[in-house]
Amino acid sequence: MTEIKKYFDKNKDDRNVSCMMKLVHAVSSAGGKAYVVGGFVRDAILGKDNKDIDFEIHGLESGKIEKLLFEVSGSPALRKGSSFGVYGIKGYDFDIAMPRKEHCIGSKHTDFAVSVDPSMGVEEASRRRDFTINALMYDVEADEIVDCHNGCNDIASKTIRHVCDETYIEDALRVFRAAQFAARFGFDIAPETIALSRSISGKLVDLSGERVESEMHKALMKSDKPSVFFRKLVEMDAIDYWFPELSALIETQQAPEFHPEGNVFEHTMLVIDQAAKVRDRADDPYAFMLTALCHDFGKATTTFFNEKKQRLVAYGHDNAAKPLIDSFMDRLRLPNAVRAYVQNLTVLHMQPNMYVGNDATDYAFNNMFDKTKHAEDLLLLARCDHFGRGVQLDYARYESKLSAQLAKYRELMELPEATADDFMKLGVKPSPLLGEMLDMSHKLHLKGTPCQTAIKLTRNQFAKRIRMQNAEA
Repeated sequence: MTEIKKYFDKNKDDRNVSCMMKLVHAVSSAGGKAYVVGGFVRDAILGKDNKDIDFEIHGLESGKIEKLLFEVSGSPALRKGSSFGVYGIKGYDFDIAMPRKEHCIGSKHTDFAVSVDPSMGVEEASRRRDFTINALMYDVEADEIVDCHNGCNDIASKTIRHVCDETYIEDALRVFRAAQFAARFGFDIAPETIALSRSISGKLVDLSGERVESEMHKALMKSDKPSVFFRKLVEMDAIDYWFPELSALIETQQAPEFHPEGNVFEHTMLVIDQAAKVRDRADDPYAFMLTALCHDFGKATTTFFNEKKQRLVAYGHDNAAKPLIDSFMDRLRLPNAVRAYVQNLTVLHMQPNMYVGNDATDYAFNNMFDKTKHAEDLLLLARCDHFGRGVQLDYARYESKLSAQLAKYRELMELPEATADDFMKLGVKPSPLLGEMLDMSHKLHLKGTPCQTAIKLTRNQFAKRIRMQNAEA
């Protein structure tokens, strides 16, 4: 009994699985054949969970399939998007497709001519798949894996291998898919697939930012070692157009006494692998991973050899990263909330470890925490930045100090603080002056000044301007 059969038997009372089984039997009774296709088959063999099930029905015309879908569910068949031959059922979470060929007729990902042929056969139908591990099919009634392109062997050897030269080059996104599958599954990419991917690197410019970002998202969020995604893109000559900020880091060297791992790209790859270990602890795991990826973009434009110190330095690289991050976010169509998160933590990313190392004041730590809504994520990033180096020092003291300082900051934020009403009771009118007074009183609060003392000090500091404001009124 295959793992897929075990899954269906175990979940036979699930409404989706129950409907699927009714459909399989109805298709068989009508003279057709139903196969489970795609990632569900691959992941079942790999022992990974995947509830996204797609069916392919062979041997029946579209009208007959639509009739069967209605009979087993009581709902009309839904045509999915603009892809002819792909159906869904209202209220159910699986797709049903007819065997089809796709032929590229333009540069956009929607520019494909689709031809449906119920009698095509499993080998021809599976040729449109990108990789052999995704071309596997499962014959539900026979409980057999149908493997027309040696996908099982490639799973066993941990290899990403394209199915067909002709179909592979028609969609350049497959270069990014090869890289993300390699990262997610810990597989290598076959040399012939690497070579073919290099041959179509010029087509990468025709892809949309949304599609590239989708593959990057999977690599960053579903992989234990997301660095593999970017390393494979470098190997396939696919890094420069969509990730020029990363490409620039390959040529950006670092002081070996602090970064024996090598250039900034190598450091960044180590940092994102560290970040993958703790991303589930972050407020926004995806934005956190992107920050780990972007945090040192500024080193490409700020690194130089300091004659006085006789070593490479990158002063101000935290702030210099801002326009580079903006370009990165624009290119990949990332939302503004993600952009704000990444910009915020990137600017602050050096401060936690630097402040501990320099034995900074409580006010310095409080001011740092006050500048972010994601204090815990900032400390996680600092940890990843520390361990993303070729030299490992004892970090326990840093973590203990940072944790204690964050606790102090939060205790302080629970104490009373001057408000706009406090100053308006002293005769200050709503104005820029009121904003300046609130800023000063907040800084005093961060220094641990009691609320009433902060109000008094602020009032005294701005007494002359308060009198002028009242006189003008």
